[in-house]
Amino acid sequence: MRTDGDKSAFMPLKTFAEPSQAVRLAQSLQQGGAGISQTLESINQQRAQMAVQQEKARQLIDGMSRFPQTENAVQASENLGGVLDSANHNYQILLQAVNGQARISSQTVRNLLG
Repeated sequence: MRTDGDKSAFMPLKTFAEPSQAVRLAQSLQQGGAGISQTLESINQQRAQMAVQQEKARQLIDGMSRFPQTENAVQASENLGGVLDSANHNYQILLQAVNGQARISSQTVRNLLG
């Protein structure tokens, strides 16, 4: 963006498409020589990079699956259900205690504390 005094002018960018590897390979085949091997080497490098990325993605996905067998997942869900039931029971007891405390007058609390 250019500013000339109070006016601002946007300068448009000139865009151009880069030739694809297929176009480069076709051009190299027409011209012959070292261009073919360079293009093929570039394609091989890109394939190697893609293989590395694919392996990383596979490892991440494998790392997310904690249960290699269905039975393990079922057992884990049953264990979680038990833990949640226990937590619910503890919450109910705490709720009763808090409700009971709310019914005690502030004078009683002062007398108990001191």
